[in-house]
Amino acid sequence: MIIGIDMGASAVKLAALEGDEVVLTHYEHGRGGDIAALCAKLGLDLHAAEAVAVSGLSAGGAGLEPLGITPVNVGEAEAIGRGAVYLTGLDDVIVASIGTGTAFVHAKGGVYTHLCGTGVGAGTLSGLAEKVLGITNMREFDRMAMAGNTNRVDLTIGDFVEMHGQLAADLTASNLARRNPDATAEDWAAGWRSPRSRSAGVRSGAGQKNSSCRCRDGRDRRHRALSGKLCPFCRGVRAQLFRARAQRLLDRDRNGPLCEVRQVNLTSPAEIKALLERHGFRFSKALGQNFLIEPSVPRRIAEASGADENTLALEVGPGVGCLTSELAQRAGKVVAIELDSALRGILSETLGGYDNIEIIWGDAARLDLAGIVRSRAAGLRPMVCANLPYSVTSPLLAAFIEARCFERITVMIQREVALRLAAAPGSGDYGAFTVFVNWHCEVKKLFDVPPECFMPRPKVTSSVVALTPRAEPPCAVRDEKLMFRCVRAAFSQRRKTLSNALTNGLGAYTRKQVCAALEAAGVNPQARGETLGAAEFAAVADALAGTNAS
Repeated sequence: MIIGIDMGASAVKLAALEGDEVVLTHYEHGRGGDIAALCAKLGLDLHAAEAVAVSGLSAGGAGLEPLGITPVNVGEAEAIGRGAVYLTGLDDVIVASIGTGTAFVHAKGGVYTHLCGTGVGAGTLSGLAEKVLGITNMREFDRMAMAGNTNRVDLTIGDFVEMHGQLAADLTASNLARRNPDATAEDWAAGWRSPRSRSAGVRSGAGQKNSSCRCRDGRDRRHRALSGKLCPFCRGVRAQLFRARAQRLLDRDRNGPLCEVRQVNLTSPAEIKALLERHGFRFSKALGQNFLIEPSVPRRIAEASGADENTLALEVGPGVGCLTSELAQRAGKVVAIELDSALRGILSETLGGYDNIEIIWGDAARLDLAGIVRSRAAGLRPMVCANLPYSVTSPLLAAFIEARCFERITVMIQREVALRLAAAPGSGDYGAFTVFVNWHCEVKKLFDVPPECFMPRPKVTSSVVALTPRAEPPCAVRDEKLMFRCVRAAFSQRRKTLSNALTNGLGAYTRKQVCAALEAAGVNPQARGETLGAAEFAAVADALAGTNAS
């Protein structure tokens, strides 16, 4: 286990990682204190951890050395970059860390670069307040900031900090540049506290709004108010924006309407709710709609599927597209089949930015899956990866298997069904569908997914299973159709003996013929169907195949 702790000025954030899975996250308001006590409260054994990584304002005072634990100090840019790589699964990513301030970090190839920022974070604020203003109480600092005027401060980091790490000495946020002689301590606090201009609502002594540009000139990095007009630099920027918009309009006229794509966190309950409300969507119990809200789950499912640039991934029931987007980042092409037409607008918004996704609107159980694959594979290896609706799990699994075109089938289903698929003869979960699936596929249960990972929350636990179609059945049989007629007959009347169940269920054979076939196959006529494996059902079918039906 690896434990990561961010000890900020206003909150402590903790995450625990086991392997490639985040097993615990914790947020606690208040400045960093006794980390050992916090971990004990959360049931974490610090001494058993492979590493304890700390970052943030209070990292130097973690107090772990007396316990014989040497923490790994991680720079915030690296922590932000590593987190972005982990959460997205991408190797090249720019992430905006939004807190008291906003930091932009570029992560690529194990290198984490602080690009810029539009405000200062809590740690920087606390350091500035203590060093320059002599303030250690952040509430007092906030009070001063509310009373100050941002028009009278203009400071760069290099003006007062010698060691500034990855931050350039001349870096200026929207609120940091050089100080005017008449600036008060309150003005300083106001300038550091807010990345937005409070000056827009502050009236000068002349009783008129001060409307200075919030930008940097290439010569001296500052601007004065210019009678309410934009400076030459800002006019140039605005002109560029107008030209860009004009080009966008030309492209739209040339190529048709552009798809409006919103960046939505597809596993955030708040953002999903806002998304659904924006489109007037309502969950359908009949369709078994449960959307994933735990980010690690769709990523693990997509990884387990083995999708890569050489695969065609078929998904059924994309929902809002959280698993679909994970597949699109890995597979050469994704074909998603969705029955609920109410999701059209939502999927256009969430998946419109991908050029390798095709959505087919219809009932997957009634579509020609093999035909869909043939027309779209184009040299790609076809596979299935889906979060299946509980109500149609068995018919869909049967459709995937009978299509006989998929290299691998990775699905999330109700745990009860997963247990049934992997059940052994003689167990209570063993049934006709067990025999059917295992005859055609090798079954492996991968991991469970608890109800709290979904919205709305189901009443049962889900499981992810992988089915690998067999090149050949587990044993030879003369008449496969007859074998499965025997399987269905045996399980349709579970409480009856095989002799009675097959006689009644098959209809074409007398009781005497059935008993003779069972004995020839080495099966006790008084046994029940749930005790037979596939090989024994095949032997019974072979014995019956040599018997003339009545």
